[in-house]
Amino acid sequence: MTAGSPDPELIRRHIAALRGAVMRLRKYAGHGERELQADTDIRWAVERGLQIAIQNVLDVATHLCAAAGVDASLLVKGLQDGLDDLMVFADQVELTFDRR
Repeated sequence: MTAGSPDPELIRRHIAALRGAVMRLRKYAGHGERELQADTDIRWAVERGLQIAIQNVLDVATHLCAAAGVDASLLVKGLQDGLDDLMVFADQVELTFDRR
């Protein structure tokens, strides 16, 4: 893999999308676990917001890895290992990334 230059516009777009997702998620900050379990619409909105936020973070990270000539799959493998070590979402989540 050869190194390149990070694309500032691509990074700006992902940061803007991340900020937008976080702003929308703040609307649900006061909702507890019971309410999320009971109201599938709220749960879906929170899950979707988190998904968008996480995907944008991963997209920026993999873009920066690629620009530095680093294999982005190592980043994802490290995240998976970390989640496994914490037993977070055990067997429920598979991390993916966009190779740009």
